[in-house]
Amino acid sequence: MSANLNKVMLAGRVSISPRLKSSTSGVTICTFSIAVNHRYRASDGSQQEDTDFMEITVYGKTADQCANYLKTGSPVFLEAHLKQETWVDKNTGKNRQRLTLVGDRVHFLGASPEAVQVPLDPEVQQAFRQAAHPPRYTPATPPMTPPVGTPSEMPPMSAQEYGDVPF
Repeated sequence: MSANLNKVMLAGRVSISPRLKSSTSGVTICTFSIAVNHRYRASDGSQQEDTDFMEITVYGKTADQCANYLKTGSPVFLEAHLKQETWVDKNTGKNRQRLTLVGDRVHFLGASPEAVQVPLDPEVQQAFRQAAHPPRYTPATPPMTPPVGTPSEMPPMSAQEYGDVPF
């Protein structure tokens, strides 16, 4: 029994905005490129970085979503597979071939376009700011000084003596 596996996982940023088109059978096709950085240590010990640009093709609903949500610079994670394309070169008449990446799943890592492009009502913006930075607790009464003595010598305290508890 033989096991076959054709899976590629990539994380990068969109380098060329998606281009949407339709096939003659009506299937939507979207192509875009992503830039993927690769870091490594050179033989002299210095850190090096290369960037690879990869063209991705997606089909159907995924193609529509990519065309709507991805823009140049958008972070993205892809699950894809390799596909070998073959054709005859019109100029030379020779057989040509290349490997392409076909996106199976596309995970949008950035904020949704609605969150970025739709301005919020000023009252809603103020509510978000207050939720992100709540006011500090300021007690109405000054802090109590603890009674002096061992726990067995201290008289029990009433709830009013504790003051407002902030939790």
